[in-house]
Amino acid sequence: MDYWREEFHVDGFRWDLSSGFTQTSQNSAYDASRIAIWAEYGEHVWSQDESFYMILEHWTENSEEKELSEMGFMCWANVTHEFQETAMGYSSNLEWASYQQRGWNDARSISYAESHDEERLMFKNQAFGNSSSTGGEGGGLYDASDLNTALARAEGLAVLHQLLPGPKMIWQFEELGYDYSINTCSDGVTISEDCRVDPKPVRWDYLDVTARYRLYQVFSAVNGLKRDFPTFQTESFEWDVWGAGKRLILQHPAMDAVACFNTSVEPFEMVPGFTHPGLWYDYFSGDSLEVTTSESINFPAGAYHLWTDDPLETPEIIQVIDNLKPGDTGSSRLALYPNPSLGEQTTALRLQPVLTREGELSIYDLTGACVLHSAVAPGQSHIELPQGWPAGPYVIGLSCEGLHLTTIWIVR
Repeated sequence: MDYWREEFHVDGFRWDLSSGFTQTSQNSAYDASRIAIWAEYGEHVWSQDESFYMILEHWTENSEEKELSEMGFMCWANVTHEFQETAMGYSSNLEWASYQQRGWNDARSISYAESHDEERLMFKNQAFGNSSSTGGEGGGLYDASDLNTALARAEGLAVLHQLLPGPKMIWQFEELGYDYSINTCSDGVTISEDCRVDPKPVRWDYLDVTARYRLYQVFSAVNGLKRDFPTFQTESFEWDVWGAGKRLILQHPAMDAVACFNTSVEPFEMVPGFTHPGLWYDYFSGDSLEVTTSESINFPAGAYHLWTDDPLETPEIIQVIDNLKPGDTGSSRLALYPNPSLGEQTTALRLQPVLTREGELSIYDLTGACVLHSAVAPGQSHIELPQGWPAGPYVIGLSCEGLHLTTIWIVR
């Protein structure tokens, strides 16, 4: 421990199978001698650096973990099965994610939705996600196994879970909706239990997928709130997460907050649990809501909200444009590079095939306003788009004698 701390300046350790540090028996029953061993480790490292993190994978009865937490250790709280059921749209109870539900006095229970030992949420969603023929917009199909829908549900889970007081673990690429099975082989395709510890594909390109990048932004936004506002470290909170309408209600002298998530595949009315009447502000939309009583609010399937009683700066989060598909265009297409791109970066649009007659190019912003309209000459196959665009999603359309092509362009 001294060597890693002094030579490499690590700020903490996560100890695997810490319940095995015993001279009696490796089981879950309370073991005072095991606690004494860990107390010696903790006292040693904290005598030199009291801020050092000591995280235990301690699969024992709750009373032993609670005692270790009161010494300063943090212990893993495995809630992956319940999070998987929630993400897929089935009945679940996330109570174990809260240190208070475990009867602890200290916020040192590290809950997590994914880990190196568990299946990925997105893999489970796409394989087994629940659906409803009437739960979607306008009473149509709502399908939790659809990738964009599954990623949107992951946003709701991130809001609810990350803002729950206490430390959290985000597993590798969870914030981008990583969807390879834990049993994926090194070829990136085959799935076999023999491949459990094989290297998995590294998908930095997921940042270029609009719905995945949006999930990343939601994680970033709520983690920023947790860092900057004491509300999200309060000891006064309600973690109501046994039903389909899951709620986190936080109270603090500086600001109250309410997070709600309809985890079912059907819309329903939910009472958010506002702590007092008056104006409340939707963090993600910037809209205000006048609250008078404990009124119920309609939540579409998979919908989530975060309200605060003090207005906060609305985060810049890109929108996902659903159901935007070109018509039957055969092999004709528009290709953009790079996409997403920076506002000051040159972006090239390539037409395939080359037009034989004059066409029209139009670019629309998220409000539907046309922000650029120009003619495309016959024989033109390559167009450089102007620089200096504000960040956001844009729809690019090309029309030429009955041919209509569309593509989505993201500017960061």
